[in-house]
Amino acid sequence: MEPLVTASLVCRHGGLGGLEHVLALVSDLLDHARPPCWSLVRASAAGRHVSLLQRLSAREPLDLDPFERAAHFSKALAHAASRGDLETAAWLCVSYCPAGIASLGVEAAARHGRLDVLEFLTAAVDVDVLWTTTFMEAAAAGGHVHVLEWLHRHPRNPGSSPEAMDAAARHGHLEAVEWLHARGVVGTKRAVEDAIAHGHVAVAQFLVANHHPSRICPAMDYAARHNHLPVLAWLHESLLAECTSDAMDFAAANGHLEVVQWLHAHRTEGCTLYAMDSAAENGHLAVVQWLHTHRREGCTRAAMDYAAKEGHLAVVQWLHAHRSEGCTSSAMDGAAGNGHLAVVQWLHAHRSEGCTSRAVDTAAGHGHLAVAQWLREARGVEFTANAMGLAAANGHLAVVRWLHAHSADAGCTPVAMDMAAANNHLAVVQWLHTHRTEGCSPRAVDRAAAGNHVDMVAWLAANRREGCSDDAFNDATSVEMLHLLSTLYPGRDFSAACMRAAVLQGDFARLRFFHEHQREGFREMVQSGRLAVRDVEVFQWLHRHYGDVLRASDVRSSTRTSLYLHALLDRMGLALRQSP
Repeated sequence: MEPLVTASLVCRHGGLGGLEHVLALVSDLLDHARPPCWSLVRASAAGRHVSLLQRLSAREPLDLDPFERAAHFSKALAHAASRGDLETAAWLCVSYCPAGIASLGVEAAARHGRLDVLEFLTAAVDVDVLWTTTFMEAAAAGGHVHVLEWLHRHPRNPGSSPEAMDAAARHGHLEAVEWLHARGVVGTKRAVEDAIAHGHVAVAQFLVANHHPSRICPAMDYAARHNHLPVLAWLHESLLAECTSDAMDFAAANGHLEVVQWLHAHRTEGCTLYAMDSAAENGHLAVVQWLHTHRREGCTRAAMDYAAKEGHLAVVQWLHAHRSEGCTSSAMDGAAGNGHLAVVQWLHAHRSEGCTSRAVDTAAGHGHLAVAQWLREARGVEFTANAMGLAAANGHLAVVRWLHAHSADAGCTPVAMDMAAANNHLAVVQWLHTHRTEGCSPRAVDRAAAGNHVDMVAWLAANRREGCSDDAFNDATSVEMLHLLSTLYPGRDFSAACMRAAVLQGDFARLRFFHEHQREGFREMVQSGRLAVRDVEVFQWLHRHYGDVLRASDVRSSTRTSLYLHALLDRMGLALRQSP
């Protein structure tokens, strides 16, 4: 009998309250607290009760690597801290991994203003914290001045960096900007630029008044693009920034008519043909009409081409009636490919440019069979092999079958099955295998492996003979795929690039695989340098198993190395060890 049925029958009867052993068995039958349904990190991210995390912990392997456990701890703690879940944070720190590093949790607490969690993690429990300026930056990004003050007073706080001011300015937290300024923190030039780009005029004004920045060349262009008219007016009046034709071009492209009008009235840079072309592409008819009336730059045939492609029939009709540039065959091609039948029919009735085979191919390839059929009947346009290839790539099996039945002369190429496999359309691959003779190439397995399509790779290996190339062993992205490829194609090694990706992504499952099944190759990869390590726990794991060939200077020189890892390297005394 199925567990759910058994539990349901038992629970229909009363009197279970005193039968603890029965309740425990029912709970176990119904419990989905196990991979792949849940993981410790996923449960914490979802805000589940700590009891779920406890059950997941009980089912972890007894020999789980301590650094992998610490990595789970770090990520789960960050989720708990961000929502102020002290109960989960306490269980993680006291029971699950007392030896873990809580820096991500402290950062999350600072970013979300959880001062009680901060105090708990830095005083109430004995977990390790790698103190960096990231904490101040996180608090500033959230605008939490009370957290900034608490961190500022903490004896282990290393201070603030310019990035803290940049973060506060970017998010528009004026009080935090003023607090940092009062304590001598100066941001980079991005502080003012980001404040302007996000429309935080009060922040930008304060920074300009107190930090004397140099002339900010793209600032007016940023403000116009993002529809920040008050910022634009202030920059114009204060003579702080230059402006280019990009300002009106991008304001028009984004439909910001009021900004376009203001620039026309107050600035002399004007715009380019791109203004009307892009406004038409994005369906901003009012902007197109205003530019036509008040500006002389005009547009190109791309205006109608783009408008048709995006389905903006009213814009197409207006351009046809009021402008002389016309369009090209790309107009109908693009409209067909995106399924805009009304636009296709209007162009057919009112324009003479027509279309190409690309119109029917892309219409069919994107699943718009009615459009493709109409074009074939009304204009006599025939399909090419690209039609079935695109339809297969996009998983449109009904279209593939129709093309096979009604347009056999168009044919197909191995690219169809290759791309269907790459995009994990197994039903399409199976149909092509049964009804077509073109087959596929090794790229089918290669691309399926890169997409982590385990079932697809297994089916291709069982039913096709093309095999794979080294690309499959370069691009595999999960431990399941590593195991499958090594089983299907024994004797072939995974590349150093594949191993480096596992290190960078902090995937302990893949790291374990390489350590157990390709240890010498992994060792050579570590020894060769060019190693980007992002997670503290991954570095600790590498240092334990490959410390004799791991060069800290290589890790430190990577731009992807976190401040936490730099702090750990300093603590371990590995700062001065250089590459030979």
